[in-house]
Amino acid sequence: MKKFFLLFISLLIFGFSNMYSQRLNLLAEKEIFDVDFSKAKQYKFQFANGKSIGSYLGIPMIDEIVNMLNEASMDPTQHTLIISLENNQEKKYYTFFDFLNIVSAISPYLITNEKVNFRKGDTIQYAMKGGKQTADVDFTGLTEHSNSLLVTNVKLQFNIMDAAIQKNIFSNISLIFPTDKSPTRWISDIKRIKIYKLE
Repeated sequence: MKKFFLLFISLLIFGFSNMYSQRLNLLAEKEIFDVDFSKAKQYKFQFANGKSIGSYLGIPMIDEIVNMLNEASMDPTQHTLIISLENNQEKKYYTFFDFLNIVSAISPYLITNEKVNFRKGDTIQYAMKGGKQTADVDFTGLTEHSNSLLVTNVKLQFNIMDAAIQKNIFSNISLIFPTDKSPTRWISDIKRIKIYKLE
């Protein structure tokens, strides 16, 4: 019995030593105002009981992570990656796999604080390149506008949220996990994104 106890203690010490011998190496960092939301789409959020929260522009978080990894020339399949999102009060950590569809049926979204209020009959105007009637029409903004007009309905997995938390989440740039049973993993008023490699 004593031998088994000593073996258990040895394995426990080895496990803690191995864990603390690993360290996080910063690979990429981006301020939130540098994130490209030009291809943002419109997401209409509602509670599980169908009560509407509102429509907001956002992007799948995995898209921004992949962009940052490409800029850092990093293959996510070859390393254990830790993603950090932080605001002025807190910092939350996630694994790369938290953002993949193979883990969750619906990707986590990075939503903006821009609420969509399009009305039927709204029009989009485009200027002529060069200011001349004979010039080509400038359609460079067409993709951005058309993406924002497409609506994806997102139903959360709970029926109610603390009013202060809900206001904070949907009034700032926030990370939302639609398939979570509570907003515990969510973070609002994001200031920066960091990607680390676990070594």
